[in-house]
Amino acid sequence: MFENVETKENLSTFMIHYTPLRERRDYLIRGIPKELEVYWVTEKDIAQDNFSWMEADFSETVLGVPLRKVALDLGVNSRSQIKPRLVARLEGIAFDYLSRFFKGKENLVFGSLPKVEKLNRRILDVTRMHLKAIQEAKALNTEWTLILEDDAIFDEGFLEQIRNISLWENRRAIWVNLNSGANLSRTRFDRKPNSDGIFELKPASTRCATAYMINRIYLEKSIEIFQRYGVPNFLPIDVIFQVMNRSISAKSFWSHPPTVIQGSEAGLYSSNLRNL
Repeated sequence: MFENVETKENLSTFMIHYTPLRERRDYLIRGIPKELEVYWVTEKDIAQDNFSWMEADFSETVLGVPLRKVALDLGVNSRSQIKPRLVARLEGIAFDYLSRFFKGKENLVFGSLPKVEKLNRRILDVTRMHLKAIQEAKALNTEWTLILEDDAIFDEGFLEQIRNISLWENRRAIWVNLNSGANLSRTRFDRKPNSDGIFELKPASTRCATAYMINRIYLEKSIEIFQRYGVPNFLPIDVIFQVMNRSISAKSFWSHPPTVIQGSEAGLYSSNLRNL
């Protein structure tokens, strides 16, 4: 375990929460480690946006990343659910080549993209709450920020792991996924987890946004990119951060095994969209 003072100096923690979901708040109040000082962000805190929005009639880039590159990264995620990520990456290179030189093969790459249409208001509200959290975190001036969604279920190793991560050196932008999600996990040929139970993966990827840590460099660069390009209104927050990882050349890490379970995906909670 670690001292409360050290945690507050190195780490700020934000909880994304829909207030009607009282059972989640009850669990979190009991389950969040007392060493963490948590700032709650709810739907009541997002009446005003400090970012512009990138509408669905977008150009050929998202957050400064070419659409082809976004599609290729999402394709790797999809295929790595059933095969090693290295194989999925090599397939992506082959699909990229075929789609460029053979007519009618574009879907090999662009078929991984979601529909380019404005998302449901409740999904966009989740994005707004995450953006609110990173803005508030910038003002707190801590080296690391932990952001949680209200369906987070904590493993016993969670506290020690975030403590260790918060002591990492900050030389470039870093994203760390702590949660399970999207049926994504470490695959054969991926790097082995380090002593903190974390491994780096390429291309930089996310698996949902139930629990993640970002360092100050990542936070400041991501805010700069959002201000420059706007926030995509046709991508959910986890995909937005995946594109952001590419945009700012962030290093991406996942916890293995995850120390936070995504309660909605695990069946412990039903979806926000069905509850509200």
